[in-house]
Amino acid sequence: MAANWLRGPRTNALAFNGETLGADMPRNRYEVQAGAELKLGQRWSAWGGMSVQRGDHAYRNVGGQLGMRVRW
Repeated sequence: MAANWLRGPRTNALAFNGETLGADMPRNRYEVQAGAELKLGQRWSAWGGMSVQRGDHAYRNVGGQLGMRVRW
């Protein structure tokens, strides 16, 4: 479990080969993350996590990941 305050510039941009890709992000974003890992045996486990971000001007972002792990 984690809680974060993300502060950065309002505009992020990437220029490549004469093309520019940009995104307007709020200067302040707040994030909550949670995750867990489940052991499925001696070698196998599964894990998952989820994050939610909120920010100025009704900014919202939700993300998640799932995975399997095997130990050799």
